[in-house]
Amino acid sequence: MGIFDRRVLADRRMMALQSRRHARRRLCAAELLESRRVLAGNISGTAYEDLDNDNVVDSGEGLSGWTVYADSNNNAVRDTSEPQSVSGSSGSYYLSGVTAGSAVVVRAIAPAGWQTVDASRTLALVDNATVSGFNLRGALGDGAALLSGAIWHDVNGNGTRDSGETMNTSPTVYVDLDNDSVRDSNEPYAYASSTNGGTTFNYKLSVAQAGTYTVRQILYSPWQQVSPASNAGQSVTVTAGQRATVPDFIDRNPIATIYGTVFEDINGNALKESGETLTLAGWRVYADLNDNGSPDSSEPSATTSSYGSYSLAVDTQGTLTSVAVRTVVPAGWVPTGDSNRRLVSSLKGGSLFSNVFFGNQT
Repeated sequence: MGIFDRRVLADRRMMALQSRRHARRRLCAAELLESRRVLAGNISGTAYEDLDNDNVVDSGEGLSGWTVYADSNNNAVRDTSEPQSVSGSSGSYYLSGVTAGSAVVVRAIAPAGWQTVDASRTLALVDNATVSGFNLRGALGDGAALLSGAIWHDVNGNGTRDSGETMNTSPTVYVDLDNDSVRDSNEPYAYASSTNGGTTFNYKLSVAQAGTYTVRQILYSPWQQVSPASNAGQSVTVTAGQRATVPDFIDRNPIATIYGTVFEDINGNALKESGETLTLAGWRVYADLNDNGSPDSSEPSATTSSYGSYSLAVDTQGTLTSVAVRTVVPAGWVPTGDSNRRLVSSLKGGSLFSNVFFGNQT
């Protein structure tokens, strides 16, 4: 073997040795990171009032606004570093990143007027696991009273709960203790929830003692309160331990939304087909409320995006049941189909209408 060959062999042996050293270092680093990683899992469940004492969460038993936390140091104090969650409209909560262990303590903090039945529960939690159905019971506080009620959507504004009138929002309801129409931090509140597909939203509020109270709801645009009028609250008088029913809140969303696309209709059949990918940006689309063929300043309009899409918000005010949608056609373009008019029927507040297309050719 020549000198050159011996040098090449030595270089190869050195490279192999260095490669093994690097591999060992990477393995050690990975093992160190793994040893430092905090073992954690997730816990979910429901805060609920077990009205029939069957230890099962039944429909309507969920309690919203309860603070649930994993008491990592078991000091019965909710520390800022501990995983915590506030139960939603159906009473559900979710704790993520809970340190794993054989005796993980989960505690609940009851809102004003309520008391815990399960002040704490303990479970075993392994790394990367999710424990579900870990429920916590609550009960009406001593001397407190319960206010429960319903909220529903009056789509056509006739003051009657008709079939098919559903809501797609979850209103917040609160007891306005100082009657200032603002929910303060010390005032009981709850998220209304539905168990019938949005036809009715129900809520439960607890007050600490007997008295006369005003219950109000918080709505966000475009939702409007129909009853009581003028966004007034509902007044109710209760005695200690009473479970009272609050008169209904009636709401309405008058806005119907219309979506669609303006596109180049290559074959002129007025249908948007898979091969017709050229969309037309910068076109004006409008709801022709008076159906006069011209866009008026008071009529909803939109400009198509770079994808040719548009969205129109049409205020039905409970009486508008159909609307003509048109485009402003630039010079050199011709609409395909019968006309540049698309009639959207069965219009009602809170509804969505998609795939209202406009084909055009040059």
